[in-house]
Amino acid sequence: EQWGEIYLRARPYLHTHFSLVTETVFEYPYSFRTEKIAKPLTIGHAFVVAANAGYLRDLRELGFQTFSGIIDESYDDMVNGAERIQAIADTVQQIVDLPQDQFLAACEPRCKYNQQHHREMAIKVREEFPQRFFQFINERSRIPPAGAGQVIT
Repeated sequence: EQWGEIYLRARPYLHTHFSLVTETVFEYPYSFRTEKIAKPLTIGHAFVVAANAGYLRDLRELGFQTFSGIIDESYDDMVNGAERIQAIADTVQQIVDLPQDQFLAACEPRCKYNQQHHREMAIKVREEFPQRFFQFINERSRIPPAGAGQVIT
C-alpha cells in the first residue's frame, strides 16, 4: 500500500531477455539518467540504451557493469546521432540473433552485480543526499546570512 522509490512490475521482464532503454534525451552532451535505466538495473535485466554518447561510459564510472564483450557497445562512442541510433539497432539485432540461453548465461553475472550495486548505491545516495543538497545550496546561495552587513550601534 506504499509507493517505493521505483514502481516496478516484474511481469514485462519475465519473458524477455534484455531491455531496450530509450532515455529521455539522446543528444545532450552529458548523461541524464532516469527511472528508465533504474528499472532494468533493479530487476537484474541486460540492457541496450538509446541515449547520449558516453552514457554507458558514465554508468561504468558509477560502478555499473555493461555488456561489452558480450554485445557490441561501440555505439556509445558515436557522437553522430544518426550513426549512433543505427548502431543501436544493429546491436539489438545482434542480441536477437544470439541463442537466448547463451546470451542470458553470459549476462547473468553482470546483471546480478548491477542489481546489488544499484541497491547499495540507492541506500548511499538516500543517506548522503540531504547533507549534500544543503551544502550545495549554502555554497551557491547569493543571499547573505541574517544580520550580515548590518551596522551594530
